Amino acid sequence: MKWMIAVLVWGMCLSCFSAEDYRIFTDREGRVIEAKVVRFDPRSGKVTIERDNRRKATVSITIFSEADQTYIKESLLSQDFMSNSKLRISITKKKGKAPDGDNGQSRKSPCHYEIRLMPSKETSFEAIRIEYCMYIQTTRKRGADSLSIRSGHMDSVHLVAGTGRVEKTKEIELFRTYQGIDNGPGQSMSYLKESESYLKGIRVRVYLKTPGGHEFMREICEPASLAKKYEWKESSAERNRRRSNAR
Repeated sequence: MKWMIAVLVWGMCLSCFSAEDYRIFTDREGRVIEAKVVRFDPRSGKVTIERDNRRKATVSITIFSEADQTYIKESLLSQDFMSNSKLRISITKKKGKAPDGDNGQSRKSPCHYEIRLMPSKETSFEAIRIEYCMYIQTTRKRGADSLSIRSGHMDSVHLVAGTGRVEKTKEIELFRTYQGIDNGPGQSMSYLKESESYLKGIRVRVYLKTPGGHEFMREICEPASLAKKYEWKESSAERNRRRSNAR
């Protein structure tokens, strides 16, 4: 313990950082230092802390009190999770091959989305949860248009530092429906489009639960304007989880 205190002794120069960036940490022997957390590696259990003279040291998180260990894990994980430079999230629409249709239907190319999560080289995340809603609109020649929502989720997604991961959504089948018109003897049959379905976009929520039980959420939409047009719909897993937490 003594070496930790010795490394973090006060310098004579004051830094330009605000005092609000720093807090009091207590080690397991009850000694205190004033510092801020710069980096935490959950795999090695090492935390880099900085005093306000800008002197840094990397130590094991286990030298701190239980309360400080929880603070370190939560503060850095939540900051990294909410930072696009620490965790990039992108969505790409993918199309499959359209099969043959029948009974007056033409099956369009089925679609799904790939959700790519790319942590930085310094940051890993455990037990990420993903929820998504895909919006399918059907337009009709007669009658009102309709909107359907397909929800889904991925649980316990682990992200290794510097290693991207791709999660795929459910595949959505899309159709065009035709009405055949008999043009009389000697004339070929003609067809009029009655309805057609479109995949309008996806809304994704990515969740991180910290060791202390707090949950943080990031949302991304493709296209970006989607959130203003359509409501979020819980998946059954998300609804059951919320009810269980409320008990």
